[in-house]
Amino acid sequence: GEQYNWIVIYAPPSNTCDNLMNGGASTQYIGTIYTPGANWSITGGDRSPLAGQVICYTATVTGAGSVGIDFNPNYSPAPPAARLIN
Repeated sequence: GEQYNWIVIYAPPSNTCDNLMNGGASTQYIGTIYTPGANWSITGGDRSPLAGQVICYTATVTGAGSVGIDFNPNYSPAPPAARLIN
């Protein structure tokens, strides 16, 4: 499905749950994971499972090959545009 302003997973800062993202060779999450109070464990196979960014309390990234988080500013939330009001 479509993301809202490139946010793919959201949780309020009061949510301190532990989360696990496990991706294989063809898995991709594109956008921002915004869970500032949560802990993440991100694992993967021979390709990075995430293109974007993770905003969280702690993150552990493990796996084989080139697993990681590839930041791309094109997949980041954009601030609202300024508007001129008469």
